[in-house]
Parts: sequence; C-alpha cells; structure tokens
Amino acid sequence: MVTALALRAEHGLALYDIPDEYMDLADAECPECGGEGRITELGSLAEADCPMCDGGRDAERVLRPYIDRLQGEVRDQALALGKLTVQLETEAAVLEAHEDLLARRAEQRRRRVVALKRFILLTLEAGGLRNVKDPFVTVYRQASSLGVDIIDEERVPSRFKRATVRLPLDELRANWPELEARAQVEVLKAEIVDELKQDGVVTPGTQPRRGEHVRVRA
Repeated sequence: MVTALALRAEHGLALYDIPDEYMDLADAECPECGGEGRITELGSLAEADCPMCDGGRDAERVLRPYIDRLQGEVRDQALALGKLTVQLETEAAVLEAHEDLLARRAEQRRRRVVALKRFILLTLEAGGLRNVKDPFVTVYRQASSLGVDIIDEERVPSRFKRATVRLPLDELRANWPELEARAQVEVLKAEIVDELKQDGVVTPGTQPRRGEHVRVRA
C-alpha cells in the first residue's frame, strides 16, 4: 500500500519541515569507506563491515561532527531527529520497492532473451544458416557443452547420487536404517558428464545431449 508519506518521499519532497543541519545527517558520508559500508581490512584482501558506518561500533565518530552543530533544546532536537528517522525510513521503503521492481523487470528481460535466442536458433536452422551479420551485430550458432538428460533415475548408479537428510540429530540416530526412504536424492549430472567425456561410456538411465545455442556479438 502506497501511503501519502511514501508518495511525497518518492518525489523528493520532505515529509516535515526539518532544519538543514538535521538533514545533513541523512547523507553524512563515512570518511573510512565513502559510504559503501564495506572496507578492505588492513593487510588483507578480505572485506569486512565498516566499523564507522551506521550500526558499526564507531558509527558515532561519523555523526558526531554533525550532531555537535545541532541547535535548540534537547526536546526540540529529539523531535527533529525523530522526524528525520521517519523521513529516512520512508525513503528507504520507496527505494526498496523500486529495487524489487527493477529486479523483476531485469529478470523478465533475461527470460525474454532466452526465448528470443531459441527462436533465432530455430530460424537459422530452418534457413540452413550458420551465422548472419551486419555492421552492428553478428548472430551465429555455437555448439553447446556436452550434457545429459536423466530419463530413468532409478537406473542411474548410486555413485552418481547424493542423498541429503535434514533431521534433528536424535531422530537421525534413532532412524538410521530407515533414512534412505526419507532422503532427498540428487543426481550428480556433472560427474556423469565428466565420466562420459573421459571414457565415452553412457551411464544407465541417462541420455547424452549436445545441441546448439545462439550467440550474439555486438
């Protein structure tokens, strides 16, 4: 549900009349990481949460210069800061909603690319063409990596299967002999393909697959 506050925040409007020195707190930039929230630890390539950012153990060091500039009585400061938190929470909610929408749109376009490439492949195959190009793009067929389809999982040897059981430890110990029936079994396709490449032997219950896909180079 979009509230009036959210609509105002979305259009860059202040929800309240908040003095500038308080609004400066909203965009106070961490001098340690530049506001990224992550920092490379000294002498290491590993990243860690920046200790000076919001919520970090030294976050007050970032905000203190701004807080020292605040004017007015304690009551007025608390009220102004409270309004600022409402403003920031509302803006965050609006930004998150946009992020979700953009992510859904991006995923829809990726799926559309897959569908279009399948159609292009069928078109090139029907026309007996390997590639087409113009000054801007080259569209061509390329052999796909070797894969396998599982046509009868029961026939696949157990060495190509991994069983996963999620139970409390006590129940696991008490029901060990009967666990196979309750296990979630995964067929290890990558290992089947590796053996197929190495020995040329087709694993029972599987069918080799090597097709083509379309590449587009701009």
